[in-house]
Amino acid sequence: MDGSLRLRVAVARALEEDAADITAWVIGEHGDAFVPLFDHVLLKGRHVRVSARQRESALAELRDFSTRWGRLGGPRTTASGVARMTHDLTHGRSADWTAPVAPNGEYGMSDVDVGVPVPMDARGALRVVEWGLGEAEHTALHQAASLVRQRVDGPGAL
Repeated sequence: MDGSLRLRVAVARALEEDAADITAWVIGEHGDAFVPLFDHVLLKGRHVRVSARQRESALAELRDFSTRWGRLGGPRTTASGVARMTHDLTHGRSADWTAPVAPNGEYGMSDVDVGVPVPMDARGALRVVEWGLGEAEHTALHQAASLVRQRVDGPGAL
């Protein structure tokens, strides 16, 4: 499962709701530096408050999944996200996604591909959408970007 799908499932469990009714996004990167956007969670299309206790429950589930998945050595991208994207794009829907693109000043970044919100259509990512982030989310996004830079520039980089 992709990060946003895992977050939807984890938040649904924490809220005791059906995962199909939850919309949630993860930005940053798909490893340990993922940034869940709890302040942007939707339940049946309406913003919903996720309490501190519910956030911790969802984060614990996400971390546990990541740890177990990492032990399996599985790929970071999964068929579920690709299938959902393909469905939306082939049905002419422009959808909001998170995708690794280089922001052009949005979020105070311009030199690294990092997962950020983008509307997409058959042409690809149309632009970076700069959502209002809390200070902790903004800091975590920059930490994720720094980690991506280190991986790209580090030993063995192409």
